[in-house]
Amino acid sequence: MSEVLNAEVTSSEEGGLSRRRIVKGAAWSVPVIAAAIAAPAASASGPTTVTILGAGSAITFVGGGKGGSGPTGFQVDNAVGTFSGSVTITPTGTVHAKIGIQNSASGPFAATTFSAYESTTLFTHTTGQSLVFPVTFTAAEDTGPSTKPRPTDVYNYLMTVAVTVSGVTVQTQTNLSIKFK
Repeated sequence: MSEVLNAEVTSSEEGGLSRRRIVKGAAWSVPVIAAAIAAPAASASGPTTVTILGAGSAITFVGGGKGGSGPTGFQVDNAVGTFSGSVTITPTGTVHAKIGIQNSASGPFAATTFSAYESTTLFTHTTGQSLVFPVTFTAAEDTGPSTKPRPTDVYNYLMTVAVTVSGVTVQTQTNLSIKFK
């Protein structure tokens, strides 16, 4: 009887499916299916985002003598390849001091340029899924007798961080203030 069963198994394996062929096919296809599923997930990491860090925190000014509140930095996520950006600080209302981003020797920021009391600082960076850019501020105040800031003066600004990746620009904003001591 076992000879008859073996003969039936052999004849059915030759012309069609057998458990052995199904298991071999499944074992071979698992890595292919896994690779196909993983590929889109890796390439679809999401759009580039810019997040302000520490908004409303005590901020640091190079040279001291001033206090204030604002961000401690910003974070760029999902930037692939070389990207560029800018930090623009625009006064809100009347001010008698310029605020800019302080460039450090090891930081990504270029020199800050001023147009009246508005400042723009450019930067370029190469790739990174999550990059944090700490910021320190510099200030230059009016020196004229009628416009020199008094120790109680508080000036307000709007800080805009814009990042351009592959021709697409994303930006975010936060408030910034400076208080003279």
